[in-house]
Amino acid sequence: METPKDKIIDDLLERSKSRNKQIIISGAIISLIFIFFLSIFYFFDFSEDQINSKDTYVLDIENSSFDCLGKDKNIDFCINRQLSIDLINNISDNIKTLEKRNILQWNEDGYLKLNSFYDVGNRSFLLKKYKKSKDEFDLALLLSEELINQSDKIYLDGISMGLDFLRNGNPIIAKDKFEEAGLIKMNDLDVIEGIYRAEVYEEIDKLIKESNLLIESNRINEAFLLSQKALSLDKKNLNAKGLYESLALTILERDYVEFIKIGNSSIVNENVEEGLNAFNEALSLKPGSEIAKKGIQNLLIIQKRLKINKLFSEAENYEITEQWNKSFDTYQNIILEEENITKAQSGFDRVKKIIETKKNIEFYLSNPQRLSENIIREESNNVLGLSEQIINDFYSLYKKTPKKFSILKNELKELISKMQIPVIVRFISDNKTTLIISRIGSFDPFYEKVINLRPGTYEIFGRKRGYKEKRLLINITSDFNKQIRIVSNERI
Repeated sequence: METPKDKIIDDLLERSKSRNKQIIISGAIISLIFIFFLSIFYFFDFSEDQINSKDTYVLDIENSSFDCLGKDKNIDFCINRQLSIDLINNISDNIKTLEKRNILQWNEDGYLKLNSFYDVGNRSFLLKKYKKSKDEFDLALLLSEELINQSDKIYLDGISMGLDFLRNGNPIIAKDKFEEAGLIKMNDLDVIEGIYRAEVYEEIDKLIKESNLLIESNRINEAFLLSQKALSLDKKNLNAKGLYESLALTILERDYVEFIKIGNSSIVNENVEEGLNAFNEALSLKPGSEIAKKGIQNLLIIQKRLKINKLFSEAENYEITEQWNKSFDTYQNIILEEENITKAQSGFDRVKKIIETKKNIEFYLSNPQRLSENIIREESNNVLGLSEQIINDFYSLYKKTPKKFSILKNELKELISKMQIPVIVRFISDNKTTLIISRIGSFDPFYEKVINLRPGTYEIFGRKRGYKEKRLLINITSDFNKQIRIVSNERI
């Protein structure tokens, strides 16, 4: 089974074959010259080992019998072999990194020298000269790391200098610097952004100049639109950003002052809606504005006063037109807005009394027979007196009489008057039956009898010994003119 180490060796053999083919294809003369220089480099490079190539070859032949397992793995031969294998992977990765970073465009000599070290190391490894291969790979690794550091510096310097030239107004040089960084990292976002910023710099500069000309003509809004366009091209452009922020602040201050002006004018004219909109706009521009907050407070006070005045007007109009329930509700709404308004409380109490009195009058008018009772009639007279007082107070307040209420009051007055005038009622009997009238009293038997009764409902009884009681329920009105026959004639 092939081990990872064997695979690396096979890869090295394949790499060597491939390169030999390329050398043959390139031409025999170039191959001979190349081999000649490599041979010279190889013989001179062994001075550090303090042993000549012949001795090393003999030593490698002696060590070739080691399998680098168990005890063998700790001898120099095997240690150098393992170190060489480890170095091959690292150097190979570094070379790939450098090739991705386009090293041939910025340090071709260094790249060739790196490959030279790497190739010598590979050949030495294939010849099992592991000490030599390890030394060559060490040189290759150091050189590859140095070249990677150089590429990092080129990239970072390109980005840094590109930004500096942009800030100093040199977009052409800035673009060159960003492109230098792009040699190292072609699709890097910072490189792409830097090149774009350099390309749009002159357009932004043109927009800024046009904007400044508009500012001189006091065409601030148009200038602000151009600054927005400039900033949209490059949000990191300090000139565009500074102009945009300056104009935004200028417009904010201008609009703020205008909204405050409108708000203050609205306070004077008591235009609440317009004023609240203006002060709220001012607050949106400057959330901490005490002027706007105070203006809103003043407008809310005005709004409340106007609302209460409107409610008073509605309540009084309802009262004048005798829409008592609506007037009552409106006065109540005023009290809910401001409970300490004496005028509202007075109106509320006044209308409440009218409603209650009207309700009592309507009750008496719907039950006129109850007025035949003295107590009820006395109560109705009190209601009548209260209604007359209400009418007088109403006239004193509004210089007019509540017609509907007055008509209702007069109907009650007439009803009370009628209920107080007795009506002559004629009774017919058999001179054997005793007559009993509720609330009036009893009468001895008679044939015919006239009794004065006030209008109302009466219960009449006829009683005679040995006969069933006769009972009648009659309603006496002011125009009553019928005879009433009351006789007990049904035996028990």
